[in-house]
Amino acid sequence: KASSQEAAASARAPEVERLLADLAQAHRTPRRVEQFGVEVVPQALRTATWADVFVIWFTTVLNPVFFMVPGMAVVSGGLSYWQAVAMMCLGALIAFAGNSALATFGPDYGLPGQMLARSIFGIVGTKVLISVLRMLTGCYWFAFQTLAAALGIQSVLGVLTGRTFDLLAISLALALLQTTFALFGFGVMKQAGR
Repeated sequence: KASSQEAAASARAPEVERLLADLAQAHRTPRRVEQFGVEVVPQALRTATWADVFVIWFTTVLNPVFFMVPGMAVVSGGLSYWQAVAMMCLGALIAFAGNSALATFGPDYGLPGQMLARSIFGIVGTKVLISVLRMLTGCYWFAFQTLAAALGIQSVLGVLTGRTFDLLAISLALALLQTTFALFGFGVMKQAGR
């Protein structure tokens, strides 16, 4: 079964199919793995709309962790429950708008976010500050989401079956699932979100 990228490429243009094959060979990756990193995405493969990006963003931020951690901090600051929810939604929409605007530079011009950060922080600032911050927040957020989801799944399974399930095994299975989604790229995330 071909990935959504390859299916779209086959249906549209043989030159895109050749490009995907060349990228797979250059990156030494299997053809079904996401091939576009910093390369400009060919026009024939630009089938995503703002709604597709929104669905991925929405399914990413629509989780208890995203609302609970900052929500607890906001409520402890004196806001009501609904004010905290409204602030979280507003924050998510602002972040979505900013990320969506910056995300167009990758597929359109082959400029990843790290390269764009150089225009603000310079080469040294980007290496020292932005790279470290992206690594730390990426690791933290991946671990935090995995652990929170694993705890939820462990609790639900415990209630449903009356047994105790190993948290480490559930966490590793979820980490493997997330890694698989990341490897197969945007097309798989778009399908999973739907």
